[in-house]
Amino acid sequence: MGNYKIYPLVTLFSDESEMSMQTFGMNFGVNSPSPIVFWLVQGNGHNILVDTGACDPETASKNHHESWQTEEMKPLNLLKSRGIAPEDIDIIVLTHLHWDHCYNLELYPNAKIYVQKAELMYAIDPLPPHLVAYEAPKSGLTNAWYPHLGRMTIVEGDFNVCEGIDAYLLPSHTPGSMAVAVRTEGGVYLLASDILPLFKNW
Repeated sequence: MGNYKIYPLVTLFSDESEMSMQTFGMNFGVNSPSPIVFWLVQGNGHNILVDTGACDPETASKNHHESWQTEEMKPLNLLKSRGIAPEDIDIIVLTHLHWDHCYNLELYPNAKIYVQKAELMYAIDPLPPHLVAYEAPKSGLTNAWYPHLGRMTIVEGDFNVCEGIDAYLLPSHTPGSMAVAVRTEGGVYLLASDILPLFKNW
């Protein structure tokens, strides 16, 4: 069935970063602010989140990049603007476990949470250059997802999320990165997360 609607929710802005980090071999010296986005997918009786966003701007600024957030950009307010309570979220797909994609899981007590086994295994003990992005124990930080490990459904490879929505294992940005294909009235849309973060990457 292709009855889903997709809503991008911008929850945080990180300070300007060099565009060449997002467009390999291009745009050196060009700076651009980085929006941190998660996605609400609605239809067929489901309220689904693809990723859950980042921490608060104070923590993000301290541990990662200078960041800012308006009151309207807080996750619960973003959902409220679409008429959704956190208890209404029934499925969460975490495309990967970097800090800016997997915070706030405690807000969604009724959600089934999907994560790839390869991503989970790497996130526990990543290579040194990746420690801070994962907020792994060796970085001295505390990651957001570990307290919710018991709630997670650990998958290996491609899988069907529900009727009309499929997830694909696409190791690239991280070892267990996923993209989510959503069937809508206008066709199939692929939520590629940081695998393809900009339209310029297509």
